[in-house]
Amino acid sequence: MSSPRTAAPPPGALGPRLLAGAIALALAGCGGAEQVEYREVALELLRSPERLEVRREPARYPVRIQAVSPLRSVGSGSGNRPALVLPPGSEVAWDLPALGPGTELVLEVGVAWRDHEEARGRATMVGLLNGEPIFEDELVIGGVDVGRRGWIEHRVAAPDGGELVLRCTSPELKGLRTAVAGLTLEQRHVVEAARSSPAAPNLVLIVIDTLRADRVSAYGYERPTAPAMEALAARGVLWEDAWSVAPWTWPSTASILTGQEPPAHGVLDRFSCYLPDASQTLAERLRAAGFDTAGWSSNPLISAEQNFAQGFARFETEDWTRSAQFVEAPLAWLEGARDRRFLLYLHLTDPHLPYQPESELRARFASAPIPEGFEIDDLAEDLRARVGEPEWVRAAIDHASDLYDAEVAASDRAVARVVEQLEQLGLTDSTLVIVTSDHGEELLEHGLLGHSHQLFRESLIVPLIAAGPGLPAGVRVDSAVQNHRLLPSILTWLHLQPSGGLPPILPLANESRPPTLRFGTEVGDWMATGTSERLLARRADGELVLWMESGERLAIFDTKRDPAETVDLLPARRADAERGRADLQGWWQRQSSGRPVSLAGGEATAEMLRALGYLEDDE
Repeated sequence: MSSPRTAAPPPGALGPRLLAGAIALALAGCGGAEQVEYREVALELLRSPERLEVRREPARYPVRIQAVSPLRSVGSGSGNRPALVLPPGSEVAWDLPALGPGTELVLEVGVAWRDHEEARGRATMVGLLNGEPIFEDELVIGGVDVGRRGWIEHRVAAPDGGELVLRCTSPELKGLRTAVAGLTLEQRHVVEAARSSPAAPNLVLIVIDTLRADRVSAYGYERPTAPAMEALAARGVLWEDAWSVAPWTWPSTASILTGQEPPAHGVLDRFSCYLPDASQTLAERLRAAGFDTAGWSSNPLISAEQNFAQGFARFETEDWTRSAQFVEAPLAWLEGARDRRFLLYLHLTDPHLPYQPESELRARFASAPIPEGFEIDDLAEDLRARVGEPEWVRAAIDHASDLYDAEVAASDRAVARVVEQLEQLGLTDSTLVIVTSDHGEELLEHGLLGHSHQLFRESLIVPLIAAGPGLPAGVRVDSAVQNHRLLPSILTWLHLQPSGGLPPILPLANESRPPTLRFGTEVGDWMATGTSERLLARRADGELVLWMESGERLAIFDTKRDPAETVDLLPARRADAERGRADLQGWWQRQSSGRPVSLAGGEATAEMLRALGYLEDDE
């Protein structure tokens, strides 16, 4: 589905991005139709270097593009932005195209947090458009209250384009990381607000972080962890063999929201963690169709700072809030949205480490005595250190597993509350509800606890359940599917036209030919050896091929005879493994060839990833 434009994009322009815009309550006269406003990014200057002229820069402090964080924070308020760093003494100019009425130049001015801690002084950032001043910011460096260190936003009408000049000066400071972020040309659009009905349903998309399918009772697990998901599956479709495209949050969630595989969208690690504006998201597509769009994330990785808020009129990120409290605001929002066609996105995090369920669920699922010295954060190391104590090892593994089950049940209760709210508001028959996960969880099957490390089954199997108008009831599909196919399926089920090179929609019946599944991560750990690099995997015809480029590490497993994936069949099946490796290399290269340049997350993002366990202290 192409987004509306008021002018043709200039050469080199990237695909549209629909920015969050408030619901426009302006009515076209008495009884007029309610309208939805959204903004479309027609051009990202940071990704258009051919339009940039560096007129002056200090010899030792060049103008450069990098992530800048005005605030030192490991949470979602870090303020990370891809930005143009303009040290004092720099001047640059951009040639802006004329895009017509309604076009705005949007940018933000700030200073890297470390400079506030290490320097004292003042700097001035000036902007001119066609020779006329459009802003002048006096920046105080050091000794400034944290609350005043954020980005300073400027919006300037720029329908006719022309020459944009940015200049930074300081009487006393050199090498300062004064920066300009944003730097986009946006166009405002207004469409009529859509109304929901069984023929034009709403969408509630619930992503439960770190939820592996084989711990969900709807998938046959013997413990009653997910009665709400069981009920949802009974009135909808459950995909028995659903897989994530990657074993951790950033790449997988980006794939869910864009329909692209990880090498295509490029959100892979801390060096490429900013969702490109060129990747059109589900929320952007629905916003352009007149939907009200709102999202809540309890995982700080999924935040506006990493550009995951594209297309949402409202997007809020909290740091690991338990779902019992987390869903309160979305439930209240639903009451106000009932008269409009809407998208509600929820990202829950209960099953994520460190597994701290509420007391009632702990008593129900993890009531066995806690092993002496048990600490969930140190469990993997303790198991290796106490390998000679098999009773303790077994009890510790079982306790971690029980805690995980309790957290699965906590998330399911949140699903139940959302479904109940839809019922109370009379929205069940006009709302499509989808529950899935971004990835699975390693519960020590291959020596590790957590996720992101490996591409074995436990890291990638996820639940995928959908129910609502137009979908059959009580259907279970055996065919293997991956979660990047969800976006085009959603558009089809909402009676909107998928477009833009999206993958095939999810099948509602078993496919005759088993698909080839491919996976990739940039933070993989080869066989729990501590070697962390790009790791790729291919699943097809009952075999799993693992490939790590550095060191040319290769492995192959027979998943039919060895479902636990523990017996590497190299060198006996080297020829098969080599064919799988060649396929993976070709896939990664093809998918990567057209992707936009992604940008690193900066120091604040690195600190956040260390706090979450994705990076070691020396990385």
